[in-house]
Amino acid sequence: MRPESRRWKRVVVHEEEHPVSLQLRSQKVDVQRIPINRPVEEKEEPRRKGDTLVIPIYEYVPVVRMQLTLKEEVRVRTTEAQEDVTSRVLTNSEELVVERRDGPNGPWKKDRSFD
Repeated sequence: MRPESRRWKRVVVHEEEHPVSLQLRSQKVDVQRIPINRPVEEKEEPRRKGDTLVIPIYEYVPVVRMQLTLKEEVRVRTTEAQEDVTSRVLTNSEELVVERRDGPNGPWKKDRSFD
């Protein structure tokens, strides 16, 4: 007579903390308002001077006649920074464990036939 064999399956979750390297980027914007207050004949489009974006601001100023005046320029400079950092993150992995028991009261043993 052959003893009765039973199998039990379960999933084991393992949590581990691992270092993860990241690269953080940031941008900084510096805005300067430069008063000009100079009459002009025509409008200019925004322009770049190196790493600075120059945006002219115009207004019509009443005088004996209407005159277009360059009121100010807004200069927007963008700088970037980059930083390498390491953070610790929690990761999960799962393991399927199959256990077998010989007979109804025998001890549970890992079943190696599924490795």
